[in-house]
Amino acid sequence: MFGGEGGFSEPTAFYQESGGVKVNKESLSKCLPFSDKNDMISHFEISEENEVTNSSGTMITGGSKIVYAITKEGNRVPIAEKKQRSKEGDLGRLNTVYNYHPELQDCLRKNG
Repeated sequence: MFGGEGGFSEPTAFYQESGGVKVNKESLSKCLPFSDKNDMISHFEISEENEVTNSSGTMITGGSKIVYAITKEGNRVPIAEKKQRSKEGDLGRLNTVYNYHPELQDCLRKNG
């Protein structure tokens, strides 16, 4: 969002397309409340986990957490949803996926 070094210092160095919605420096700047790179890196918080159980409700098979960015004013801005679930059955190891939070997805859709 704030550029980097070498090839990443170019304004067009970061571009991602997520489900037909472009995610780049411009859209992120409009949707995230950070003033500079240091503000962005140092202010994060993770919510408590919501557990997911198997169909009978007897065994925890995964979970999800919300990742929040904390502004200098103390506002919590949801930016991602961390999902963990097993693709190998009830006792399988967990796989982790991060998705943009639905609120951020809406903002990116409007500004992308």
